Amino acid sequence: MGVKSSPWVGWAMRIIEMMGGAGGLALWVLTYPLLALLIRLNSKNSFVLAIPTHDMRQFFLRLIHGNGQLGMRGQHRHDAVHADSDRQPGEPVNFPGKIVEPTPAKVRNFLTIDVECWFHAYNIGDKIPRSTWHLQETQILKNMDRLLLLLQAHNTKATFFVLGWVADHFPEVVRMIDAEGHEIATHGYHHELVTRMTPQEFEADLLQSLEAINRHTSQEVLGHRASNFTVVKDTLWALEILAKNGIRYDSSIFPIGRKRYGIEGYSQRHPHTLRMPDGRPLIELPMSTTRLLGSNKLLPVAGGGYFRLYPYHLTAAFIENENRNGLPAMVYLHPWELDSEQSRYYLGASKTFQHYVNLESTEWKLDRLLERFSFGSVKEGLPGVRNLIRDNVVPLSQLYESPEVAQSNADYLRKMSGKGSSTKSVLEEAELRSLVG
Repeated sequence: MGVKSSPWVGWAMRIIEMMGGAGGLALWVLTYPLLALLIRLNSKNSFVLAIPTHDMRQFFLRLIHGNGQLGMRGQHRHDAVHADSDRQPGEPVNFPGKIVEPTPAKVRNFLTIDVECWFHAYNIGDKIPRSTWHLQETQILKNMDRLLLLLQAHNTKATFFVLGWVADHFPEVVRMIDAEGHEIATHGYHHELVTRMTPQEFEADLLQSLEAINRHTSQEVLGHRASNFTVVKDTLWALEILAKNGIRYDSSIFPIGRKRYGIEGYSQRHPHTLRMPDGRPLIELPMSTTRLLGSNKLLPVAGGGYFRLYPYHLTAAFIENENRNGLPAMVYLHPWELDSEQSRYYLGASKTFQHYVNLESTEWKLDRLLERFSFGSVKEGLPGVRNLIRDNVVPLSQLYESPEVAQSNADYLRKMSGKGSSTKSVLEEAELRSLVG
């Protein structure tokens, strides 16, 4: 039986988004039965009534035993992964009190890691200026080692969007990723918002990042993710620059409306192809969202602060629903989100909450998702969405506010980039086919 949307739903979910950690534990205890009642999604992406007693039992087991670390401390389940030495790759991890969950149909989801240090995060920017980055202590090598060991235990590959600054200052990180056979993509160089750069500055930042990464790997860099998902309506020109410089896919568009990022009303929520004005194709892999109660309101899920904030079962229910419909979820994390002992600053109430909420939960949530679902790198997963990519082709010019804006933008790009015919040639359709299989 479907549930109709009500005017208070959007406000209620926004309030819930703002809660978490120890301060929000009471709210979760009080509201979880209702969330659990509505958490099952049907094939039409609307909530349906169901009482998932299995989910409820899992939730309260974690509260009692501390395995979930919901605002409390406990042994990292990362240790349990490596303690189970007899486990074969892909088999569930055994630990006291664990309930083995049913495994849904094997759709390969995208697992992506934005490789940056804690002080690169947007919320920290006012406290740690770029000129002092090299003076900061960071646990990026330790965090990357933990992450790579966890992925190895689950026999899973991922795509690592590496910041060029990290590649230059911690080249071991690039070599570690490469040695484990993961895909390496670019996250830009300085982690600057695209909305703060001109096209010329963005292109210089992109090329600097590619140069830094290529010094430490022989992999061809195929993908890009913008800092803070700041490919928005006013920065669509960035996609043309990516395609012109040989980038095959982008994962920067969030189809939601937020003050800093997102394109509200964006028509594509799943993998598709953007056709540049000069004919170049660029695959776009939007960040995961789900519709609320059959309404048009989209809720961001499965990554970063949202991944830490939401209960595990809310994220898992979303992924299960996507997979049931033959669609992959886009999951993203940062290495610093595994480090609950990182340096702490007061950043204002909102930013402090966003940056530090539930850091203790990142590793065990990822561990459980890797047990339950199939994940892989973007490069591995593209053949599985070939039909979406081929059948959903959107001319980039249609996304601009008007044809005049599109033409003005194209003229500006040609003038500012100064590349002309010396850039890489237009990708042929055969190249796109070879990428997606």
